[in-house]
Formats: sequence, structure tokens, C-alpha cells
Amino acid sequence: MEGPSKALLAFTGGGLALFNRGCLTDLASTHQLVFYGINRFVTQSGYELHTTVTESSKFSWKTFSDSGLLLVLVSQDDKADDRFNEGLLGTLYDAMVFILGKASLGSQMGVLRKLLPRIYGFLDFLLDDSPLPGVELGLLDFFPSTHHEFQDSLNGFCSDIGALHGVLCIHDKVAFATASWWTLDKHTQIAMTAYLRFLGQVDAFDGPIHLPEHESAFRLMVFQLFPGVIVGAVCGGEPPLQLVLDEAILPSWDPLSKTLALYKTPKQAFRLHKWVIAVMACERQFNRAVTHVQNSALVDGLHPTKHVVAWAKHSSDLFQPDADLQDHEVQEAYIVADTHKMFALRDGQVEVYIMLENQVPQYAMKAQALDVLQQFVAHMYGTA
Repeated sequence: MEGPSKALLAFTGGGLALFNRGCLTDLASTHQLVFYGINRFVTQSGYELHTTVTESSKFSWKTFSDSGLLLVLVSQDDKADDRFNEGLLGTLYDAMVFILGKASLGSQMGVLRKLLPRIYGFLDFLLDDSPLPGVELGLLDFFPSTHHEFQDSLNGFCSDIGALHGVLCIHDKVAFATASWWTLDKHTQIAMTAYLRFLGQVDAFDGPIHLPEHESAFRLMVFQLFPGVIVGAVCGGEPPLQLVLDEAILPSWDPLSKTLALYKTPKQAFRLHKWVIAVMACERQFNRAVTHVQNSALVDGLHPTKHVVAWAKHSSDLFQPDADLQDHEVQEAYIVADTHKMFALRDGQVEVYIMLENQVPQYAMKAQALDVLQQFVAHMYGTA
């Protein structure tokens, strides 16, 4: 299918249509109001309805109480996962807050209409983009790196320019961040990394952003250090972008240029057996996920990451709450399909979801998952 397969409609709390983006940009305003009217009728009747299906599409919506906005997500896939749609609605709203701020989203109609065009490009990108696997689960996609000297350079760079927060992304995934960045709300972290992905291969960028933790606006400065390697810094009114380019970039990052060049192409996150098709390892405490695909061939018409994410959503529902477990009790689950096998393992805050070729013996599935878990823990805690 050409072009975006999703659309986003927005209404004020009073039912006035604000905009529609994505695959239904020519949707008549009368039809937009029908969606709003259905939601109002259901709500006033004392029912809860957040999604409905038509002959060829699925509609999901949510009202955000802090601004009063109603967002409606339209997917041309009538079998789209409800949890994914709900998560995407949240991501789209977080993106609006990140660029415009909550106060602006609650502005009067005339003021809001003038501000909204600033967010359209980012919203269109999110509607058309295939989100990274972690984002579909509300997690940060993490890029494990053993080059911990990057952390020291990032800390020094942010200190030199007076940045409040800093993050280094490798191939769109968070590799290193300042201690203060990790204290930000996870929705802000995901919105910021998505914005860095939206900016793409820009050499340098300087633009306003909003953090829900603060009332005033900040600046996000972005620099491409090497193809695939981007650093983002959250600053106040100073310093000017040109000053940073002239006096701070080279001293902080030029000594690492040879090491940065190693990341021109993505590196393998895990050492995997030939039976393994794809794997995702998650750390819930810090909302981080590492995904690696060893064989990207479609399976049953879907990319392996889609299978892994769907399996993660399904098997996480099967796991018992932590309070019901004994110390160090490991939980596991698996399924066997005609074309592949899936195995899930949970040990405390760490979860592993693995997709394997069908010929792997069932007794070997857990061993593969445990091996990935050990590598993941080593990456996360610096023992790799």
C-alpha cells in the first residue's frame, strides 16, 4: 500500500474539529463530526467505548484530560492490535506536548490553530513510520555498546555547553545518556528519541521543545557526529548553536572519530545460534528494550520483529505478578507454530522473547533464551 495507512483526527473538548492528518487528509468535516458525536453519545450514556470497527477500518480514540483534546486514530487494518493503537495515540499526544507544551494545547481555538502547523510534519512521520519494536511496548529501544568512553564524552560535552540533559543515539536507538536524562518521564524520553529519528540525517538543528516537568520552554540542539550517530542536548537560552559548532563539537568528539566510524553499519547486539531468527530482551525497571534480527525474511507474511512484539504482548499477560512469585523464580512460556517456535522467559525485571526456526528441539529453546538473558544483563550492567 502506498503512503500512510493511518490517520489522526483531533477535536477540542467542545467538539470543534482541529485537524486531520495521514491517509484521510481529504475527509469531509461532516464525517469527522460523526466520529465526535458517537463518542459524546457513548460517554453521556455512561458507557466506555474506545474502539470500533467498520467494514475496512478500525477507529480508536482517547480524550486527554489535561488539555481536553480528543484524538481519533484511524487504521486501514481492521485487525490492528488495540493495545498498539492505544499506545500510538499516547505517543502522538506526547509528541504534541513535546513540541507545543500542555499549556499551548489547552489554549483558545484561535491561538491553537496557529500553533498546530508546527507539529504536522512530526505527526505525519509518526503515522507513516514503522515504529521501533520497543516503542510498540512502551519501552525505549536501546543500543548496547561496549565503548563506554562515549559516556564520558557525552557528560563532558553537556557540561561544557551547560546542557540540562543529553542523549547519544546510534541508528535511532539510545546508546548513552546523562544521568539527568534517565530521570525524565518515559513518555518524554520516547518522544525525544522519536523526534531525533524524525530529524534524520540533519547535520545540526536547534529548535524549541517542552518538558512536562517544567513550565518554560527549552531548546533541543541536535548534531550528527557520524552517519548513524546523533547527539541531542536540552539547553536553555544559551549557548548559541553556532558557538557550539565552532568551539565544543570537535574538542568533545573528534578524539573518538575512529571509534564512531565503527558504527557506520549496525552492530549485532547478541551472539546468537543459527536457529535464532529474532530476539527482544527487555528491562522493565528502566524501560529499555534491545532487539536483534538475525534473519529478516518474512515469516507468514510478517517481519520477524512483528512476531516478536506480538509474542511479547501475549506472553506478558501469562506471567504472574511479581508479588506472587518466590525469590529468583523464573517464568517461561512457549508456542509451536507450523513455520517457527516462540519462547518467553522472565527473571525478575528482565524478559526475553525469542523466535526460532521450527527445527530447533523444544528442550533447546530455554537454553537459547537463557544465553540471551545472560548477554543482555552483561550489556546493561557493563560487564560485557
